[in-house]
Amino acid sequence: IGSNNTTHIYKLMDHQLKGEHYLGPHDRWQITWGGSYGSTGSDEPDRRQVMFKINDDGDLTMFKLNQQETARYFGELDETEWNADLALKWQWREDNFVKAGFNYKDKDRDYTGTRFYYNVNKLYSDDLTTVYDTESYLSQTQIADGTVTVGKYMYPYEAYKAGNEIYAAFLTTDFYPMPRLLVNLGLRYEMSKQWVRYANDGDEKYAQRRDLDTNDLFPTVNLKYNLTSDQSLRLSASRTVTRPSFIEMAPFLYQEAYGAAQLRGNASLENGYNINVDLRYEIIRKSGDMLSVTAYYKYLDSPIERTQSTSGGSVYHSFNNADSGVAAGAELEFRKLLAKDLRLAANVSYMYTNVKLPEGGVYTNNERSLQGASPILLNADLVYSPAIGADNRLTLALLYNLQGSRIHSVGISGLGDVKQQAVHTLNFNATYALGSHIAFNLKLTDILGRDTVFKQEVPSTGQTVEVERYGKGMGFEIGASYSF
Repeated sequence: IGSNNTTHIYKLMDHQLKGEHYLGPHDRWQITWGGSYGSTGSDEPDRRQVMFKINDDGDLTMFKLNQQETARYFGELDETEWNADLALKWQWREDNFVKAGFNYKDKDRDYTGTRFYYNVNKLYSDDLTTVYDTESYLSQTQIADGTVTVGKYMYPYEAYKAGNEIYAAFLTTDFYPMPRLLVNLGLRYEMSKQWVRYANDGDEKYAQRRDLDTNDLFPTVNLKYNLTSDQSLRLSASRTVTRPSFIEMAPFLYQEAYGAAQLRGNASLENGYNINVDLRYEIIRKSGDMLSVTAYYKYLDSPIERTQSTSGGSVYHSFNNADSGVAAGAELEFRKLLAKDLRLAANVSYMYTNVKLPEGGVYTNNERSLQGASPILLNADLVYSPAIGADNRLTLALLYNLQGSRIHSVGISGLGDVKQQAVHTLNFNATYALGSHIAFNLKLTDILGRDTVFKQEVPSTGQTVEVERYGKGMGFEIGASYSF
């Protein structure tokens, strides 16, 4: 049994400046520009972990396996991001234009962690009273008299720096070759420089560096044909990129609690590329009612997947590029006004996925469903939004989400895939707006309180075992906002 006390502190600061200017006769020329600076932080100021063993007679003793079970962890993550945009647009007719522009993004991250391990070999069961009041036997008093000793460890491999700089230029146009047909064409060029500095076991801090530099073209085509005044048919095709996130690329080992899954990034990851095709039929009424049916197909080149790996006999989760994959499915979405101020909306999608892994790996299944993709997704919300007087409005929303069973981590060495079981979530949001400036908010999350459960097949025994389970419990947020 364990006592694990975790606190996360998140910080966000964002500054934006934008402008638009119209030039020439009939304002046919438009210049838009913008810049932003953002700073975010995610700190674990003092994660405390104490692990116990319960004897046959019910007495508590400290769990002592490798003197790392009773510990405190301090983690600090800081991230900054700069963005700049400039675009020139020429509109030669109503709803017909050509636009060219430039984008720039520079994102940097700095992470470091520090551990304190407690040597509790001199603590005996008589000293332990409860798993909840650990201060009574793990305090400065025990440290001063030598009953407990504490060691500080700042491993070079528990710190990393990462960054991504992107220069992009684009050209796009909207035009109507006939009154009912809208054509959108676009082409984007991106030069991306992504890097991570880290340390392996025995290295100095930041001794290793991996650079992932690419130059890519991303075309897109979107067609919209209006069958009637409220019915349309849409067809789109595009090429997109999936870059590894910093935590996927930084090879440092992270574990939030004893017994929880260990996670280590992979500095050798490459970008994944996607070819996307969508066909959509939709009906939109003046009342706001809507119905749409969508069929989609994606070809995935080198998709990034979360996998299991081994090191020194221990299993941990990491990330790898698969060879290729496909995803295809259909989605149904509707929005209906049930009564005055009462609206129901829902969408459900079914997705088939298949992925092939590189030859020569230790994966149990070289061909299977795509990691992280649920075959069934369902979202529904019921919203009641009446006006209160002339200027005030109350909004009450009940939101439901179903995420079907999906592969959480790819199995290796004869073990099956770790699958996250189906997740049902119910949230409630309430907002009361006083005019156009002041609003009060209440949010209840995870009202159902369902556990998130992970299971894994063990083919050698014919069993399916539960490898992890946790429940966050219902949470709530209250707030007030003022808009200038």
